[in-house]
Order: sequence, then structure tokens, then C-alpha cells
Amino acid sequence: MNSILTVSENWNLLNDKKYVEENPCDEVRLRQLVTGKIVVMGLHTWLNKGTLFTGRASKIYVLADKIINSKSCIPAYSVEELLDDLKFYEESDIFVVGGKETLNKLWEHLNTMYITQVQHPIFTDKRVPNLDDLACWELTENSNRICGNTQFCFKTYKKAS
Repeated sequence: MNSILTVSENWNLLNDKKYVEENPCDEVRLRQLVTGKIVVMGLHTWLNKGTLFTGRASKIYVLADKIINSKSCIPAYSVEELLDDLKFYEESDIFVVGGKETLNKLWEHLNTMYITQVQHPIFTDKRVPNLDDLACWELTENSNRICGNTQFCFKTYKKAS
């Protein structure tokens, strides 16, 4: 299973839809990675950023703790239910896009992390582990970019075998 996230240089999760919409480089990367794939997110992420994925992902699963009535996503009410539904797909076709709670619940199932890291500190209440500090993750791609006034890196991490 994969994850695609945007973080600050201090590994705070940027979960604002506005950031992706205003950063065309990140939006292009997001589109390239998730178009035609399976996207998994939590309810809060669905409510805030779900429209970014509608029409791009072939299926959107939402891990939720309350009933969702939407034709645009498939609700799963437990991790077990979600994993049971996802077993029919190739792991490389599944992308976890957040939020923090959903990422934590699926952490052990992740094998590849696609990170857009904005090169300035941004403080939020949602922090993800610094993959550079974890021996179980290996940096396999790192490219510096500038888009408008924003400096950032596209990074890919693979879980070490």
C-alpha cells in the first residue's frame, strides 16, 4: 500500500486543500499518482479534500466512524472491513492520502510513501514521523523543485526489507 502526503520541513501534515490547488506542481504529481487508482482517506479528509480525488481515482474508500451517505465514496467502518475490501486490488494501486488517524491505523500496511515536503516550517496539530529518522524507511528519490514562491522536494521512501 502507498501513501501520498504533503508535509512541512518539520514533518507537520499539510491537510489544506487550498495548498494543493495553489501548487500546480504538487497537483500534477497527485494526478499522475492517483488517477485510476484506489484512494483511501478518513472522514475528515473526505469532507475537506474529497473533491480533489472525485473523477480521478477509480474508487474512493472512506474509513469512517459514522454513517456516510454518498455516491462518490465507499464507506468502511473499521480497518478490518477496509482491508477485506482492499484485498481484491494490487497493493501498488492503493493510496492512503490521510488524515493522520487513518494513516496511523494503516501505517503497518504501507510500503511506499510519496512525500511532497515544503521547505519551510509550518506548524499544525498533525505531525507524521520523520521518515529520515526511521531505519525501516529508505529514501529512494529526492528532487528539489520551485513552484512560484514555494520551494519543496518530491521524495519517495520505500520500506526497507
